[in-house]
Amino acid sequence: MLTTILAVSPNEPTSDYAIRRILAWYGSRKREFAALDEFDSILCVLTTSDDDGLSVKDSRMTIMYLKTLLISAIVALLWVAVSLPVVAAAYKIDPAHSFIQFRTKHLGYSWLVGRFNRFEGTMNYDPSAGPEAQSISVTIDASSLDTNHAERDKHLRGEDFFNVKKHAIVRFVSTRYQGGKDGGTLTGDLTLLGVTKSISFEVRKIGEGDDPWGGYRAGFEGSYVLTRKDFGMGYNLGPTAEKVQLDLLIEAIRQ
Repeated sequence: MLTTILAVSPNEPTSDYAIRRILAWYGSRKREFAALDEFDSILCVLTTSDDDGLSVKDSRMTIMYLKTLLISAIVALLWVAVSLPVVAAAYKIDPAHSFIQFRTKHLGYSWLVGRFNRFEGTMNYDPSAGPEAQSISVTIDASSLDTNHAERDKHLRGEDFFNVKKHAIVRFVSTRYQGGKDGGTLTGDLTLLGVTKSISFEVRKIGEGDDPWGGYRAGFEGSYVLTRKDFGMGYNLGPTAEKVQLDLLIEAIRQ
């Protein structure tokens, strides 16, 4: 059992001042305590100006009051810890190592493939935080579409398709994730040509870990097949080109 003598000023109310002194002392020595019961051995000493020296008073009531305050504080801290939502780690999408591609059938014989060269986004990812803490937001510059054919790209940016002069941004904001650490179903709002619809698609983690530059990265992939006319893109390309597959290959850096 550890016994400590604390000097208490006669100019302050004994119990309040003693409590402050004991709390300050305990804060600097708390690792030495095995249990709160050891406070029973603390003695508060009341100093006087008499030549007789010091008189010792065992402040048991003060100690009991102190223990009650400490226990209440611990319970309150535990309640706050349980009540606060768990926040996943913040990541920023690395556009140099991420790709957003699209493809549709050409005459039903092959694929026409393109990509968006400019986009940005953030995500919250930490499997230990639970599915409800995972999220992603991506903003795409529609005018940056690229199918490796200048005349076709000009047509796709026009009013028949992406109409980038009026709707320059394509955006996806997740609203829910259901799954585990390696993959699951991502639900969110996709805005295209000014039309917003809730969509769901499967995502899969490719990998995660340290990079050579001192950062930490995580990579994911997912695909969604949309019907063009659902977003007002009704230009007739034939029945095989009514649907467009979007492929997201995302690599993000933890902030």
